[in-house]
Order: sequence, then structure tokens, then C-alpha cells
Amino acid sequence: MKYSTKLPGQMDKHFEPLRFWKLLKLEAYRRRKAVGMIFIVAFGMMFTLDLLLSGALEQHKLVHDFNDSYAFVLLIGGFVLSSLAFNDLGSPIKQFRYLMLPVSVFERWVCQWLLTSFGWIILFTLLFTMYTWLATAIGQLVFRSMVFETFHPFGYNAFFIMINYFVLQGIFMVGATQFRGYVFPKVLLFMLVLSAIGGGLAYLIMQDVLHADHECNGFDCEVLNEMDAQGGWKIATWLYWYLLAPLLWVITYVGLKEQQV
Repeated sequence: MKYSTKLPGQMDKHFEPLRFWKLLKLEAYRRRKAVGMIFIVAFGMMFTLDLLLSGALEQHKLVHDFNDSYAFVLLIGGFVLSSLAFNDLGSPIKQFRYLMLPVSVFERWVCQWLLTSFGWIILFTLLFTMYTWLATAIGQLVFRSMVFETFHPFGYNAFFIMINYFVLQGIFMVGATQFRGYVFPKVLLFMLVLSAIGGGLAYLIMQDVLHADHECNGFDCEVLNEMDAQGGWKIATWLYWYLLAPLLWVITYVGLKEQQV
């Protein structure tokens, strides 16, 4: 593969479409085994556990919905793939070879971001849709009394899962630039610890409000309604949808740039 003869440090601020396209093809080819394993495990589990086993054990099950399986595998599979985005940084030999590729830091970042976000969403949604056609055909033969709902890849449920994954997958890309090996479990552990600390602080701050007399009926709770009325929930929602993902992408880029230095 022929690249520019410039040194890596001289290309930090450059983006060349042809060079980027070659890098994108190279990284896609290198990740094919990981992606293939994710698909084999995911579709195997969905077919045996979610379709056949659940249909056999739940004798009164009348409707089979694919949306939950789609959400679970898209998120978990994508998070695993995102945690492997910069896997070469975990080995000194591979790290040296990876960082010496004559491409810019920006090109490395965009390449992995595209593959683990839009690339994963499009590829998985396409293959999952075809899987639902096959699963429906087999399921109707095995479970004649069960109705299989059609999966709509452009429906609201699928789109809602896509955009949530698009926001959250940056967490695991950040982890890929900060941790060395076993990125996925390390990021999960870090998030659990951070959630516990955040939940504890929130409880200490709001314990008087939480212990006060109030009515809660499922998701309808006076405390949550009060937060929404004061704009707190709207601010949190805005931060989640519009600030979290760009912030994670910037942190990923900075972390990758530090590795280049």
C-alpha cells in the first residue's frame, strides 16, 4: 500500500481523501474477524435462545417481537467493537507499527469513528433485517400459533436505539485510547463506579426531598415532575443529546493525539 512520504508528525493537520480511503479499507479488513465473531455469536444466541428456546418454554407466548434483540445486540456488539477501535495501542510492538503509519491523527480518529458508528449501525441493521426474514420463516413452521411481528429498520423503535448508540459508543472509544487491554470490562467497571459515586452524591443532595411525603405511581413521580417543571430534566436531556457525544469524540481525539506524541 502506497502512502505519502511525509513523516507522521508532518501530517497531523492534513486530511487527504485518497489516503484516508486506503486507511479505511485497511482498518475494515483488519477488523473483519472481530466483526464476524460478533455476528456469529449474536445471531446464534438470538436464534437458539430468543427464538427457539423462548418459544418452547413460553408455551403461552403468542407474539414474537424482534425489537428487544435488535437493541441488545446493536448496543452490546457495538460497544465491544468500539472498545477494540485502537486495540493496537495495547501492545508496544503493534503500537509502534500503528502510530508509524503515514496518516494523520485526524484520519485515524475519523476512520475508527466511521467504522464503529455509522459503519456498525448500517451493517448490523442490514444483516439483522435479513435475519428476521429467515427467523420468521423458520419460526412460523415451528410455532404455528405464534405471530411474528415485522421488524422495521426505519421505524421509531429502531431509530431510537440507533441514536442512543450513536451517543453512547463514544464512551468506549475514549476507553480504547486510555486503557491497555480488556477495554470493554474496564470501561463497564469505571462506569459502575462513577454511577455509584454520582448516585450517592445525588442522594446526599436530594435526601430531604426524597424523604418528604410524595406520591409515585410507576414513572409518574412528584419528585421527577418537579424536576421537569423547574427545567432540570430538560437541561439533562439537552446535555445528553447534544453535548455528550461531541465531548466524547473530542476526548478520544485528544487521547489519540497524546499517543502519537
